[in-house]
Amino acid sequence: MNTQITVINTVLNKTLGKSLEEGTIFSGAIEPTFAYDDNNNRTDQINGYKVSLLIPGFSSMFDVKVPHKPNLKAISQVKVINPVIRVYDMRGQIGLSIKADGIEAA
Repeated sequence: MNTQITVINTVLNKTLGKSLEEGTIFSGAIEPTFAYDDNNNRTDQINGYKVSLLIPGFSSMFDVKVPHKPNLKAISQVKVINPVIRVYDMRGQIGLSIKADGIEAA
């Protein structure tokens, strides 16, 4: 793995990860994520949920993937359980992946 990406991942997990654990705002958007078959075709099998969050101190909305659909009220304060943040390089494009064990009301 690229050394720069490793450093960025470490910094993001300490800064953004802390913000996610301390409290964020649930935007009201939850979408299922789907599994893909061996030929990279999307199946109907739901393998998690993408939850959109607003994080104080950051200008972008972030999507966090969790294994189970959370029961949350729109525009409410939430806590992200065990977030793992990863920056990756896919064909020259930088991406950000955030996964967590769950999201609950704060």
